[in-house]
Amino acid sequence: MGFLSDPSTLNDVNYTELYREFISRLMSHLKPLRFAQIATKCASSIVDLGERRGFYDSVLLERSKLGEEASLYLDIQLALVDLELEEDDGHGIRDRMREMEGKVEGMICEDSTVAASFYQLSFEYFRRFGPAHLFYKNALLFLSHTSFAHVLSPDDIFHLAVDLSVAALSSMSIFNFGEVVRVCFYYFFPFSLFFSSF
Repeated sequence: MGFLSDPSTLNDVNYTELYREFISRLMSHLKPLRFAQIATKCASSIVDLGERRGFYDSVLLERSKLGEEASLYLDIQLALVDLELEEDDGHGIRDRMREMEGKVEGMICEDSTVAASFYQLSFEYFRRFGPAHLFYKNALLFLSHTSFAHVLSPDDIFHLAVDLSVAALSSMSIFNFGEVVRVCFYYFFPFSLFFSSF
């Protein structure tokens, strides 16, 4: 995994070719979820989203060998690609997310990779289509299920932090903007507490 995570190897190696010629033959020797994670790393090197989608489709042809956990992980990765390709209001992806949610919540997994991937899909969906409070909720669930420094780039971490802040301030069901301003006002002007008691 370290080799595939190193950006300097991207120029020297065609990851999809490496997958087809070597990694795919190791499927029976690896844990299914680990295999799915390696396949996802290989897929992330494909720039064209249509080709990336085709790659996931070809990997998922082996669904019976992968098992439920690895197949669900790859389905979530495929949905992330479809979300990037989506040009309408995202109803198809939302329906798939509802179906996946029950599977994720009912699944007992060795690690939190599948849950983290699902929450990443969810927060990306709600970041794009709203509402803000569901984006906020799913982003926090994603962060609680993963070591995000290994999953997100520093730029993505910064943008997520900004988007979380905006969601928290703009959604009426997370924080009330007036309450946030009042707390700040009392902090900077403590004498106003005296006058607010009258």
